[in-house]
Amino acid sequence: MEELRPGLWTWTAPHPEWRPKDGGPEGWEQAVRCYAVGSVLVDPLDPPSGLTPTAVVLTVRWHERSAASLGLPIHLPSGSRKQLPNAQRYSAGDELPGGIEAVAGFSRSEPFLWLPAHRALVAGDVLLADDAGGIRLEPDSWMPKRMRAGAAAPRLRHLLDLPVELFLPTHGDPVVEAATDRLRAALA
Repeated sequence: MEELRPGLWTWTAPHPEWRPKDGGPEGWEQAVRCYAVGSVLVDPLDPPSGLTPTAVVLTVRWHERSAASLGLPIHLPSGSRKQLPNAQRYSAGDELPGGIEAVAGFSRSEPFLWLPAHRALVAGDVLLADDAGGIRLEPDSWMPKRMRAGAAAPRLRHLLDLPVELFLPTHGDPVVEAATDRLRAALA
């Protein structure tokens, strides 16, 4: 577990459902990234000892990971059809536990999470970290057909109005330097 800022931690864990065919340039890596904002877990998988969680926030429905097994209240995007125990729906504009704010994404099922105290933006799948320390849009093969061919970027440019200092993807490493510039490049 790594502390990015006081009260903001991250860790990775191997996803138990990952298969070698899931990897590659259009795929995702076996190790997925999770966060803790104070006592709130974001997309948790095997939370490390030493945390005392009180709630879970999911960025997107298929990031349930260990959430249901923790027995905590779960906050799930409003556009999700997934049914989870202890789940409460949230929408863009809602304030969530831990001072987390839900920000519009390209769909109701995948909002972004804004952590104003840390000036950090958490992304589920639509924006990913790349191997060069930058940010990229998810591959077209992951997106609904209506969002392919660059349709997502214009609908995400409102994110540039946020004073982003940290970009926290759930796939890839956190972007801790020039995050706003790298976000602007990804959405150009």
